[in-house]
Amino acid sequence: MKAMLDASIKQLADQDTEELRKVVQIVNDLMGRVRQLSIDLRPQMLDELGLIKALEWQLTRVREQSRLDISFFHNEFERLPPHIEIVVFRIVQEALTNVTRHPSRQRCAIRSASVRGRRPLPGSDPGFRSRI
Repeated sequence: MKAMLDASIKQLADQDTEELRKVVQIVNDLMGRVRQLSIDLRPQMLDELGLIKALEWQLTRVREQSRLDISFFHNEFERLPPHIEIVVFRIVQEALTNVTRHPSRQRCAIRSASVRGRRPLPGSDPGFRSRI
């Protein structure tokens, strides 16, 4: 669609193309948003580097955007199956979104450990006294 708009602008070089240029800008913005949404839903580093590195990247992004004090405690463990890693990543991502929606909350802790072959991912938000 973008290529078609660009071609139309070139063909109409002698005429007023301001409206088409606005449409091209909207298409560019939408493409950027779709790209960001794709990264947010399943970052490529999750597949390439694993859950821990992807979570560290996500926590850094949230810290920068919200100024939330986030602690992340984890043990190293073997890679999980991809369908489990994405579920865990999305759960933590959603939990962080919920924490940042409450501006009175300044701290959040996420803990991950392997216990008898299981890999729970509990976390806590001291303001809510709940686990994520």
